[in-house]
Amino acid sequence: MASTLLGSGPKWVPDDVVRMCPLCTASFNVFKRKHHCRLCGSVICDGCSSQKLRLLYMGYDGPVRVCDVCYQQNEEIDQNDDLEEEEISRIIYSDEEESYQRWVVILQYANHIVRSQLEANAKEGIPERIRGDVWLMVSGAHQLKIKNPGVYEIVCKKFSSQPDKVETQTQTQTQTPPPFDELIKLDISRTFPQVKMFEELDGEGQRKLFRVLKAYSIYNPNVGYKQGMSFLAAVLLTIVPEEDAFWIFVILLKTSVVNTILLNEIDGAEPQTATIVENFVSICRTQYPKLLDFMSAKGGSLEVFANRWFTTLFAYDLPLPIVLKIWDVYFASGFSLSILYKAALYILKVSQTVIFTLDSLYDIIKYFNSLNTPPQTTTRPNTPGGLVSPNSLEPIFIPTTNISTQLNGWVLFRNPDKFVHEFMEIPATWSVS
Repeated sequence: MASTLLGSGPKWVPDDVVRMCPLCTASFNVFKRKHHCRLCGSVICDGCSSQKLRLLYMGYDGPVRVCDVCYQQNEEIDQNDDLEEEEISRIIYSDEEESYQRWVVILQYANHIVRSQLEANAKEGIPERIRGDVWLMVSGAHQLKIKNPGVYEIVCKKFSSQPDKVETQTQTQTQTPPPFDELIKLDISRTFPQVKMFEELDGEGQRKLFRVLKAYSIYNPNVGYKQGMSFLAAVLLTIVPEEDAFWIFVILLKTSVVNTILLNEIDGAEPQTATIVENFVSICRTQYPKLLDFMSAKGGSLEVFANRWFTTLFAYDLPLPIVLKIWDVYFASGFSLSILYKAALYILKVSQTVIFTLDSLYDIIKYFNSLNTPPQTTTRPNTPGGLVSPNSLEPIFIPTTNISTQLNGWVLFRNPDKFVHEFMEIPATWSVS
């Protein structure tokens, strides 16, 4: 995103993407000219930026123009020359507040901002309190929800007279369970058990997850339910309300790489998953030939891991904070496959030094299964660890052996900001459709 840095101040919102003042909503014209607030970086009209502050701590020699909101919130700084730097830092916007204000403006003009600018902003971070709104808007799910008022509630009422109840496997069934119900319940029980929202059996989190997945299986019966979907829906539920999660889920499975992968599992559909994974392996063959040869010599196949990464958009394998960062730029990019390729390449780039020290295929499997697990617990609770076949998330069980905690991959992927900044720097030397 093109921006101007004001000393130690904020990045400016590009004035070429803003059509109206976010404070008074008046359209810009010859009488309502654009101005940048020197404190928050927003583009506002001259009428909403008539006040000035002495921002000496930002390197300005004299008073500078700020928006009315910043003036009201920071007037104390202008009136008191004796404030210490520490006191000023408590008054002015924090980095997160600045980022939040920038995304408020971006959301207002999201339809007029090109994807590359959205992507660049997402790389710098989306504040937690506005992430759900950003995902809903930039994905197109907001418009889809508006076009289908009440549909989610209607679908939920279709499959249960008790929509808040998820039956456990031990309950006696008086009739044949509806399609997908048992598979959904089984997957829910092993989806993010380490996340507080889903840790309670038949708790509110699991019931919400069941409703979203079951509703989708009715909404789109051609796809129904496939293993791996539960991780996608669960990530969404940690960020947005239930109905919003459903509509973003619909968009994800319609327009993203997940749709292509799922089509491969539908009877009569042309196989397309292989193309995505094979293209990625081909890229890796060029960039990391020794790593692929090493894995092959141990009897391993990168396709297996890549398929799982792309099917769940890394939700199954990486720590949730990093998954959210990847999804931020993936959503902002318009679901660009290149974002997923870059993230996967970065995993291999960081991991190769460790992998080259491993003695067996099982050690490699153990390493990749440890990427989202702190060293204290090298196996995920309630989740059968193991390798998955290219066309399924069903684990292939392997005898347990002791692996040193120094081989735990989590220690390499515990910094979300570093992960997203470094993987986004990987140049896209490939072409994707």
